[in-house]
Amino acid sequence: MKMTGGEAVVASLQAHGVEVIFGFPGNHTVPIYEALRRQQAIRHVLARHEQGAAFMADGYARSSGRVGVCVTTAGPGATNTATAVAEACSDCVPLVVLSAQVDTHMLGKGAYHDVDLASVFRPITKWRARAHRSAHIPALLSQAFCVAQSPAPGPVHLELPHDLLQAEDDISIDPPIPPAAPDPATNDVARAADILRSAKMPLLLAGGGVVSAGALVELRELAERLGAPVATTCMGKGAIPDDHPLAIGVSQGTRAREYFELADVVLAIGCRFRQVSTRGWSLPIRTLIHVDADPTAFGRSYTPELAIAADARRALGALLECIPPQDQAREWGWAAHLPAAPLEPGEGRDALHAQIADQLRASLARDAVLCLDVCILSYRLIPRFAVTAPRCVLYPAAFIAMGYGLPAAIGAKMAHPDRQVACVAGDGGFLMTGVELATAVREDLAIPIIVFNDSCLQSVKATHERSYDGHSFGVELENPDFVAFAASFGVDGCRVTEPEDTHEAIRRAVSHDGCFLVEIVPPTAAVSDQWSA
Repeated sequence: MKMTGGEAVVASLQAHGVEVIFGFPGNHTVPIYEALRRQQAIRHVLARHEQGAAFMADGYARSSGRVGVCVTTAGPGATNTATAVAEACSDCVPLVVLSAQVDTHMLGKGAYHDVDLASVFRPITKWRARAHRSAHIPALLSQAFCVAQSPAPGPVHLELPHDLLQAEDDISIDPPIPPAAPDPATNDVARAADILRSAKMPLLLAGGGVVSAGALVELRELAERLGAPVATTCMGKGAIPDDHPLAIGVSQGTRAREYFELADVVLAIGCRFRQVSTRGWSLPIRTLIHVDADPTAFGRSYTPELAIAADARRALGALLECIPPQDQAREWGWAAHLPAAPLEPGEGRDALHAQIADQLRASLARDAVLCLDVCILSYRLIPRFAVTAPRCVLYPAAFIAMGYGLPAAIGAKMAHPDRQVACVAGDGGFLMTGVELATAVREDLAIPIIVFNDSCLQSVKATHERSYDGHSFGVELENPDFVAFAASFGVDGCRVTEPEDTHEAIRRAVSHDGCFLVEIVPPTAAVSDQWSA
């Protein structure tokens, strides 16, 4: 049927079940926005910056498992998303990023907003393309969604020249293409089962691939049959409930490290062995079986004894067929080691961070989504904030992009309007995207926001001081009054200067019927010990 390229974009998004998109309009996206104006199936969330829009799409995708979609204008609108897209690429988050482009005949001639977007997005996406005819847009969008949500998910970028968005053509809407999930090789599964059955102290490491594949039941069943403890990466947190007897927390935690020291075989499923999750690749791994849907993940940091290129759910299901339940009767080596301990207890200088983590856990519902920005407090929260399901703690785990917390919380709340969603940020990261308070207010979202204000880039300061005889430079911050800043957007808030007052402030924020910002200012005397890294 006859339609414009802009109408084809919106109709294709509807065909793929998209309910929410995040964006910021520009002259080159007007045909898309006109098509959005004339429909009611898709809700458009207007961000205040394109980076915020892409982080919102990320938070939507991480918390829901669905594809996050953002739309930007050409040139700076597109390039402003690059940091968030790179984060999604590093963390394997399914995003579809739609960017307008200058008219086809103006490419490379110096038109305003003209830039080589292919070069910008090629290293930070799984796939990218440019439309060359309006009629091609639906097929390209079907390919984009298929690649984004394949068993090794990630962001994709589609470039849409303005003249094609305006042009009318005979266009048919392509149906969704189901992504293919690779099956494991039978011989590899049999060999992996033999190695695991022969191990005295096997250990499982679950990454985000377990979560995206929906392999939670299979993971827990295999762990119980093997009597094997389970560590998770940040992206895999919640793949096994933190209160399960075999759960040992995130892989970079102190408790998990002790288990890795003793394990003779590690079965890693759907993880990439990034720097943070391995404590700088220092985790001791003797014999590694590595399962991942993306074969390029193998051997980057740890050389596997056996690599299995397969979807996590299918690989774990095949292993269960080779390791029957009666193997439970075997006496495993773990029984004599490391009795169960509390989850990452707070110690010394971490005590107040642990206090805040415990207060958040006590105040929030069990299915709440906690969105963490990059800051010292978030580092402490990741191992300590106990969850019973995945997708409840969102953190920029690999690229470590500051400014993530608030827009990700907005995206998560749009995905889960009936669940509690909270945000934790440091003063440095919060001010990078704090203007998105305007978006939260516009969308009438209730999000408790904790801003840890020590007037310093504390982690950077600590690194600088360790490396240069106690000296640091460029890390002290002159901050605004965060409560007044929030109030300027119509957001209520309060300031806490004494640790004993944090619980009541957090309780107020969580129970508030709109956004509520709690600014925590640590006592000056405590900054160097209790409240820092």
